Amino acid sequence: MFEQLFGELTLRHILVSLLIFAAFIGIAWLGRVFLKKVAQRLAQRTKTQLDDIVLSALTKPVIAIIVLDGVCLSILSLPLEPVLRLYSSRGLFIVLSLLGIYAVVALIDAIIRWYRQEVVGKRKEAG
Repeated sequence: MFEQLFGELTLRHILVSLLIFAAFIGIAWLGRVFLKKVAQRLAQRTKTQLDDIVLSALTKPVIAIIVLDGVCLSILSLPLEPVLRLYSSRGLFIVLSLLGIYAVVALIDAIIRWYRQEVVGKRKEAG
């Protein structure tokens, strides 16, 4: 009864896809815990604030990229029609590309803010 749902899409395919997505959600949660606790603790031991700023700027994009990779792999594991597979992979590629661009912009913005705060601020105090 549950063997055939939509064309070649079976309950087994759906469960495998959901399992892949759940695994990536778990990986994203572990990555978030690592970035928030371990990496932040290591970053606080340094003398500069640059690594703290970079870490805070890249935490959300990295987690979102991991979750979207899970979505991509779970969709690609389904036996979809070629046209639907093509459009979904292109759409996810566009979203991942935009998220990557956002991560780079956030990183550059964090470095510029740090530079303005540290270097320019020290020049004004000395000058």
